[in-house]
Amino acid sequence: MSSALRAVALSGALLATPLAVPAAQAAPAPTTPAPTLPVPTSPGASFACATAHHNYDAGSGKTTAKTARRSGPYRSCTNWGSVNRGTKLWYHCYTTGTVVDGKNRWTWARIDNTDKAGWFTAAYLDDGGATKHC
Repeated sequence: MSSALRAVALSGALLATPLAVPAAQAAPAPTTPAPTLPVPTSPGASFACATAHHNYDAGSGKTTAKTARRSGPYRSCTNWGSVNRGTKLWYHCYTTGTVVDGKNRWTWARIDNTDKAGWFTAAYLDDGGATKHC
């Protein structure tokens, strides 16, 4: 058995436990503190606004009212501007978030004929939005 381990009998089984490591083999102490992450204070400040999305859905639909294009699936997420009623959107996928008019589904979609995309509440999409989960 290695000099760094000792065997201990425990209910008929052997349990190997490490002995103290000599100081020369110990990891050096860090010279700079580890970075810290910000502590979210609300859904708008949380990482939920950076919800992952992928282009899983080939569908499209139109908005039924003027609606915000947001950075995440919550009303507290950044509003990147609004689109008018009847705007065509190309769906990528959906997730859940803030309940709007009784619906908690949000669709990541690209605005037709642009490179602008964002999260749109299903409450203002004519067909309820994407059918594929993100």
